[in-house]
Amino acid sequence: MKHSAFFLLVGLCCLLLGTPQLSAQCSGQDVPNCNCEALTAKDLTICIGGVDYDITVFSCEQMPNPNRIAHPCYFPTVCTQPTQDRISWVKKICVPVGFPTGSIEALYNAIICETNLCENDYLGVSGSFPSCTTTPPDACAETYPYCHILALPKCVKWDGQCLVVCDTDCDQYCYVWRQYCIDNSPPPHGPACVMCAMAICEDPDAETCQGTCLDPVDCDELTFSACCE
Repeated sequence: MKHSAFFLLVGLCCLLLGTPQLSAQCSGQDVPNCNCEALTAKDLTICIGGVDYDITVFSCEQMPNPNRIAHPCYFPTVCTQPTQDRISWVKKICVPVGFPTGSIEALYNAIICETNLCENDYLGVSGSFPSCTTTPPDACAETYPYCHILALPKCVKWDGQCLVVCDTDCDQYCYVWRQYCIDNSPPPHGPACVMCAMAICEDPDAETCQGTCLDPVDCDELTFSACCE
């Protein structure tokens, strides 16, 4: 009888300890999940130091299933941040021979420039952008503008000519978050695609990289303003 009581107590403790992790969710929002299986290859021409380079970015594309996706920088603590229409979890970036590999942040900044969906609709989604409710700078007053996150891995290593994820923890990413809508006002302002909000953030609770990775990418070094002219 004593043994039965002991095992019952252990079982209850395990259940209680596991509950927060299992129940970590925002009601009506999908959980951010970098473990999607299929990889999509996208060819991009990026510019670093005035020189163009053709690269290929491999990402798994998380789509709403069935709900829009919770914001990974705040999930599951804060559920009031804008939900996402799509998260592109970057897994591998292949560069040409002779590419300057000294700064991963410079590579990421060039990719950020080339993945503005108003300038380069490489995902083919601009047709689903809603109309802006007002003109800039308040265009994001739309209840649900199109929200996209480009998730760039912080923990990486070189494998030949490809930069690959080194730590598979979904918290180990820099999240490049952008919102889009269509300004349908008369010319000269519209019609036009508007990137009406943007930010770069990371999970504040992410731990250090595990495995034989390069030094972690500093998300604070990423910017929207490092584009070649």
